[in-house]
Amino acid sequence: DLYLGTNSSFEVKNGAIFNFGFAADNTTALNIIRVSSPTLRSGQTFSAISGSTLKLTSPLGITSSGTYTGNVQIGAAATNRTLDAGATYHYIGKANQVSGNGLPNAITGKVIVEMDTDALTFNASTNKTLNTGGTLEIRKGIVVDDSTNSFGDAASNTANLTMSGGRYKISKTGTQPAFSGTYNLTAGVVEYANSQTTAETVRTKSYQNIEITGNNVGNSGGNITLNDNGT
Repeated sequence: DLYLGTNSSFEVKNGAIFNFGFAADNTTALNIIRVSSPTLRSGQTFSAISGSTLKLTSPLGITSSGTYTGNVQIGAAATNRTLDAGATYHYIGKANQVSGNGLPNAITGKVIVEMDTDALTFNASTNKTLNTGGTLEIRKGIVVDDSTNSFGDAASNTANLTMSGGRYKISKTGTQPAFSGTYNLTAGVVEYANSQTTAETVRTKSYQNIEITGNNVGNSGGNITLNDNGT
């Protein structure tokens, strides 16, 4: 772990990549935390500014100010823990992982999910939104989207979806995925898993692979296109 003393600061600048990494056992996530011995130190700040990248390894992701869990465990006030919507949040957990409530809304950067194996799950902590230009990118693992923990467009915005692997398992009602921007799906599976009374419908986009596992899934009314060698 990286320990910060009284009034210390840590900033990840535009273009920089900070990987929180793992301990020698290659399993335990490493974190930025407060010096606590011989006395607890305070006044630390953490900033990830627009254009920076955080590689997040904690199963709890990145949490908001005043919550001392996840990869960043400093900053008692919002002004002491800055997580910019224009940054890239790259999740690379070796266990099932959540985004953490520190992941901002109205994201204009990226959320990248690249779990250690395709069997591991990832989900947003509550419902998170992306603005026009923002992208959810799935590389490995299962992103689980439901009515209370999900990703989607911010109001009047058109965010993007990219997949080069993994699985996007969506069990929400309405037209899904909840992104209306550009789709670049070269691998992976979009799974429609809704079994609620209200239907889930497949958005009119081009997909690589689709699976229907829910019992209340339909067509949104337009054409559904599969890319070459899609299923």
